[in-house]
Amino acid sequence: MAGSSTVRCLACGDQVPAIDNTHLFQCCGLTLQEYSIRYKVPLDVLLPPHALNHELPAAQYPAWRAPQGRHAVVLAALHAVGALKRAKPFYVVDGEIRRLDQLLWLAGQLADYGFVFHQSYHFDDGRHRVVARNTLKALCPADDNRVVGDLAMLSRDDFLLWLAIAVAWQSDFYQGYVFLRFNEAGVEPALSQRLKSEFGIQLKALQPLNQAALYSRTQSARDAHALLELLRAELLEIPAARQRFYEPQPHACVAREQSFDCAHFITDHPGSCVNLHGGHYRMIVKIKDRIDPYTGFVVDYGYLNQVIRKRVVKLLDHQCLNQVSARLAWRSSTELINEFAWRQMLDYLPNLQEIKTYETPQSYCIFRGPSLDERDSASAVTGEHFLDDKLGKHPARAILRQNNAAQSTQQKKGMA
Repeated sequence: MAGSSTVRCLACGDQVPAIDNTHLFQCCGLTLQEYSIRYKVPLDVLLPPHALNHELPAAQYPAWRAPQGRHAVVLAALHAVGALKRAKPFYVVDGEIRRLDQLLWLAGQLADYGFVFHQSYHFDDGRHRVVARNTLKALCPADDNRVVGDLAMLSRDDFLLWLAIAVAWQSDFYQGYVFLRFNEAGVEPALSQRLKSEFGIQLKALQPLNQAALYSRTQSARDAHALLELLRAELLEIPAARQRFYEPQPHACVAREQSFDCAHFITDHPGSCVNLHGGHYRMIVKIKDRIDPYTGFVVDYGYLNQVIRKRVVKLLDHQCLNQVSARLAWRSSTELINEFAWRQMLDYLPNLQEIKTYETPQSYCIFRGPSLDERDSASAVTGEHFLDDKLGKHPARAILRQNNAAQSTQQKKGMA
């Protein structure tokens, strides 16, 4: 290929000096990265060495002009969800190739303010191959005076635009629940307050899994449906949002395994398990949901692993299970460990399908618990007996008071 004077374009069939964006934009509208994916031709083959490691110099970017009106709202939303990054001397918005049309739509929104789209190609030493990067960049102002904005002060239309950008750029859609991630601690309370007071839609703030993101989700699937209906007009203007949020997708199951070691004893057990002993557990968490058209995943294994480790393994590993939770203090059985783990993870994984935990290579328990909506309306379950407010109030307990009174009387007589 490198030795020929022309090459055949697989998109149009023409013989051309080189397959590059100049030809492809006229031929089929694809970028070089998309052409590489569609026709299974590595970028390493398509790109000569002189085409690599080139970035537009800062001098070729237009002067910064602070966005105004709705464009300022777009920029503020991108900043709030962490999509707008500072890499001197630029503001940068990165975009995966599957979401290229979204990035180009954004480029159209912000072009008048100095933002320029660029697809660059680099040989990555760690990956040992040529990779492409899609970015929207603009020169930073000297004072870095980003328009952050006050959600409470936005007009209704601007607020819906802000929220649509946040949902489109930095959200997950699990089992009918919308999950949002924010870059700033004050955003979620302000958003939650306005959604509840003005639209009757409730959010629930979640404990962060790491220091990089603050998570929040719709309180219920009904809230998620109301949110997506509220944002329908705005989201349908953003490329690919219709497919992701409003059209059915194929489903699949994925699973992740984690192990932990701990000690425990089984209270009142007639066998040797009544003694304190150690155990090695293998927990397999299964998720079933739609395949996200943005990511190609049911759930990112990295996120799934974070949830399992942060919400379960970190609490149980190298601990005495009977001292971890009142739900496990009586019977730290594999069944109740699974029930405990289900409750710990469900807020983050409403698409939980099953937890399978091996206590030994030959013994395991499979648990399928309530959905998120069912859990919030369910009555007390086995592991909550010792947490139930009714504990100690059954009429049968009267005999304890009677016996105690009788014993006290006998003791007083004996002392006399």
